Amino acid sequence: MYKIIVLVVLLTSGASFAKELTLDSTTVNFNIIGSSRFTIEKAFMKIRCIRTTSLWEQLNNGLKSYTKCDGFKINEQDIYIDTQRIELIRSGDGNIKLPSLNIKYSSRRKAYLCLALSVKFDNVPTYSYPNLYKNRNDAFSLLSFCTRDKFPFSINDYVYNNRRVDNLVEFLDTIDRGVDLFLKP
Repeated sequence: MYKIIVLVVLLTSGASFAKELTLDSTTVNFNIIGSSRFTIEKAFMKIRCIRTTSLWEQLNNGLKSYTKCDGFKINEQDIYIDTQRIELIRSGDGNIKLPSLNIKYSSRRKAYLCLALSVKFDNVPTYSYPNLYKNRNDAFSLLSFCTRDKFPFSINDYVYNNRRVDNLVEFLDTIDRGVDLFLKP
């Protein structure tokens, strides 16, 4: 179903830790609870990879205490920003599938890889999403996972803290069982 591969690579400039996360394609089930008038149009997986910066990097980068992970790639495609949004695939039978993903990154500093699952409803404007859910934060993330406990810097981390699970196995098991959407009646 899934595998986690961790590699250690020595570079001429010092030790660097290369990591690889492989997720196999799987069907994502959503359980709409509370209202039957909404249908899911699309689903998304946000993937964020950030790392802490050195003082020198902060001075040259507007004093930001984080930046994109080194060597951040998804399915061998270089990612040039710290967050990538992947649209999940709707198959011919109407099921939503998480595509196979191979995520690679490396860093000589603490790196944080986070995943968050969200949906878009048919014929509902995005600005009204927080009013649809019993818990307003569900509009940003229905399920999330991060490789580290807490971001040590100030960023908008609410997406990756809402309905957060402790480990990748629990994240994938929840996807297999079905992700609950608690909507207002």
